[in-house]
Amino acid sequence: AKYQADVVVVGGGGAGLAAAISAYQAGAKHVLVLEKLGFVGGSTNVSEGALNAVDPVRQGRQGIEDSVEALARDILRPSNYSTRQELVYTVAENATPVAEWLESMGVVWTLMDSLYYGQTEYRMLNAEGNGAGMTSKMIDHLNSLENVTVMLETTGTGLITNQANEVIGATAEGKDGSMVIYADNVVLATSGFAANKEMLEKYIPEIVDAYPMVAPGATGEGILWGMELGAAVENMHAYQAVSYTHLR
Repeated sequence: AKYQADVVVVGGGGAGLAAAISAYQAGAKHVLVLEKLGFVGGSTNVSEGALNAVDPVRQGRQGIEDSVEALARDILRPSNYSTRQELVYTVAENATPVAEWLESMGVVWTLMDSLYYGQTEYRMLNAEGNGAGMTSKMIDHLNSLENVTVMLETTGTGLITNQANEVIGATAEGKDGSMVIYADNVVLATSGFAANKEMLEKYIPEIVDAYPMVAPGATGEGILWGMELGAAVENMHAYQAVSYTHLR
């Protein structure tokens, strides 16, 4: 089957949902979201639903003075400043507008009274209902948009390029067979590769046998497609580990 869309988003986790809603708000007439699982939400569903943001209103009520620079430093420091600083600043500067944007969809934030790992200020906002609560508000909003179509159980299988090697669409495998989707814009929101054992063995062998607290859909296809087109990758060895101590 052949499809045409303004924007096709591959992956229906938190990033994909945000991309689809943003595309609609930016004027896209037809947005298509491909999700290989039978539900959307991805890793965000099982997350804490927390967001670090400089929030003058909530922090101000408690006399906390914070800044974008301090937030950026707290992100950069644990990685020994190995991450791209301009991307870190993009995150730090946009965290508050993103929190407000999610609030406009009904997400209720609370400023947490605990310092999160590596943070020098109390700035962690926690969504009511955690990750699943936050995601459900986004899904409700997405479902109210007429021009956005979500295709579940539809696995992205690759990118379509023209002779100039520009991406002009994506291929997918759905319930009714193979699909070819031509789009003006393709957004890859396909998560990391924590659920892909081959990629873990290649890039982060030390955690192959760790307990995987990951979404089952995080199998890294989008990264591989990008690499096939010659895209550079960085920090493929990086991961976030969480340790739990169980007291008996």
